[in-house]
Amino acid sequence: MDDTGTTQQQLSEKIGTTRQTISQYMNGDIEPKMKSFLAIAKHFDVSCDFLLGRTRAAAPDDFIQEVVTRYGLSEQALLLLERLNAPLGIDDVEKDRITMTVRVDELAEILKAAVGNLKGKSKRARYR
Repeated sequence: MDDTGTTQQQLSEKIGTTRQTISQYMNGDIEPKMKSFLAIAKHFDVSCDFLLGRTRAAAPDDFIQEVVTRYGLSEQALLLLERLNAPLGIDDVEKDRITMTVRVDELAEILKAAVGNLKGKSKRARYR
């Protein structure tokens, strides 16, 4: 809730419960009923799997979930790849060489993270 600036009171009003109940959810004293759980996921625009800790991808989109899980990329890396894939016209390149440099740097960081992830998976597989 800190990421979005949502207060317990605001969330309780949004999903139709009390602030005390939200506090109990957050402290782990009680678990939300399915209706409340789904309302929380919808409010924050995240998947239920993310709330349950089953995936690192917060987005409810199945495609994003699969890519993040399969390739070990973060959602941020996936968004950077999408930006890199956006078409650039010749005029854009001439006008803004800095943008091109940033794109290459972003791609390099994404590739480093992906290779690091693959190496980590490879090491884990050897020790099983």
